[in-house]
Amino acid sequence: MPVENQPGHHPAHDQDKPDLDAFAEKLGIEPDDAEEANLTGGHSRIDTVKAAATSAREMASTAREMAEPVAHLVQDAVGRAAKAIDERRHLADRVEQLESEVAELRSRLESSQH
Repeated sequence: MPVENQPGHHPAHDQDKPDLDAFAEKLGIEPDDAEEANLTGGHSRIDTVKAAATSAREMASTAREMAEPVAHLVQDAVGRAAKAIDERRHLADRVEQLESEVAELRSRLESSQH
């Protein structure tokens, strides 16, 4: 059995925890000296990243709340469009059937006049 699969083995880098420096960099947060921030009563970089993550979650929640009514409107519109398409297909089929019947009647009428 490979060593990495044996009980009690821990990898050198915990893959389940994000690299806060990389996360902060992606959010455009300037690096802070966390130790200095803690000594001066300011916010550490970790606090800044946590606040940004909380803000991102709140924005995502708000976006979802705003998108749900739009999604319902779109679903309703698609449903109405599908119904209208089905009705047009039915009407087109009925027109074709009636045209065929008219052609047949015209043919009968012409043959009876001869």
